[in-house]
Amino acid sequence: MSSTKAIVYVALAAATAMLVQKLARDYLTHEIRNYLFFKLRDSIACFSNELTLVIEEYDDGLNLNKLFEAAKLYLEPKVLHNVKRIKITLPRGETKVSLYVKDEEIVDTFNAVRLTWRFLSRKVPSKVVRDSKDICPTIQNEVKFLS
Repeated sequence: MSSTKAIVYVALAAATAMLVQKLARDYLTHEIRNYLFFKLRDSIACFSNELTLVIEEYDDGLNLNKLFEAAKLYLEPKVLHNVKRIKITLPRGETKVSLYVKDEEIVDTFNAVRLTWRFLSRKVPSKVVRDSKDICPTIQNEVKFLS
């Protein structure tokens, strides 16, 4: 197939996708769009051998998730070799430097299984959270998780 035909097919597919998206947004309710999206996602997932696990920083929104902390400790020595952008801080009252990775991937192999860890975050409405390590409550406006 020539490159011109390939460009035409890609443009046609993109235009069709945009038209379907516009029609769905205009004529389908939010619930129906969500249902169709999840069904489409599930049907595509049938052809994949990937599994996504999400580990949130706070297990119920209030208490620090110990599994998240364990995953951070496990990944800490791998961070410097795998990522391009690292935020380094010295938290108040601490003597050790803290590394923070956001929107980055770490590729790892564990027991001959290839793992891709993603450090992600999203903005949320501000709320007060308590950490068992800290006496004072803090305001959280970002949810951090590993995926």
